[in-house]
Amino acid sequence: MSRKFTIVILACWITAGCGFHPLFGARKHNPVVNEFAYVHVAPIKDRIGQQLRNELLHQLHASAPQNRAKYKLVSTLREGTQTLAVRKSAFATRANLTVTANFHLIAEGNDTPVLSATEKTTVSYNILSSEFATLTARNNAQERAIKSLGKSIVVRLAVFFNRQ
Repeated sequence: MSRKFTIVILACWITAGCGFHPLFGARKHNPVVNEFAYVHVAPIKDRIGQQLRNELLHQLHASAPQNRAKYKLVSTLREGTQTLAVRKSAFATRANLTVTANFHLIAEGNDTPVLSATEKTTVSYNILSSEFATLTARNNAQERAIKSLGKSIVVRLAVFFNRQ
């Protein structure tokens, strides 16, 4: 028992001294979260673009109100559907929705991006005999894709700000 206890204490001591700290840690003055307040999210085309912009605004400015913008986040979206499962009658029963976001973080007073990246997510949904049910399933898939993309973009921005 004492050997296991010693190993656990030693492991905790080693990891505590390694300098590891969470990216979004609940520290009082987290510089990464503070930088999020200076990001202006530019409008994105189409309905799915509006949803992504709202998701980004929610995630970036949830902990602090938006300040005067130091950065501008410009994004474009591409959306594609691929049918997967096909019955003998040649009707598809399952589809993948792929949403790709290209985004650029541009510093104020400069047209050159300080960060350019692409994030891609794929979600599945059922194609049903009812058009309404299929449309509802597709809308739900879009919502899941937008949440996933929003999280991925915010993490990419957090890593960028953490390295500054």
